[in-house]
Amino acid sequence: MSTEEPPPEVPSQPRRRGFRTGRLEAFSDGVFAIAITLLVLDIGVSSNAGQDLLHAIGSLWPSYLAYVASFSTIGAAWLAHNAITEYLDRADAAFVRGPRAPGAAGHRRPVSGSPRSTMKPGSTT
Repeated sequence: MSTEEPPPEVPSQPRRRGFRTGRLEAFSDGVFAIAITLLVLDIGVSSNAGQDLLHAIGSLWPSYLAYVASFSTIGAAWLAHNAITEYLDRADAAFVRGPRAPGAAGHRRPVSGSPRSTMKPGSTT
């Protein structure tokens, strides 16, 4: 007869399905950061601005206005995304993939693919 007791049974926990949201949040934050960074690439002063650099920068006010509007739009989408993911404990594969068909309920539009213009009205370049 053995004096050893059998190990106590560990109650089996139900397996949690889904993915943790930390990586999803980090990835989406990176996408938003890249989208915001790409906005500034359209703003540039011509190389022949020379002595009148302040005037050349000032003449780009439509580009700065478009940048602020686009930055605000992407920032609002980022805040909404954070508000949604704040309440998530886990995400399933369907949520991570998301609906891909345009017009599907809950269709997420790509932030970095949204058209925007920083050109002056009537300008062709």
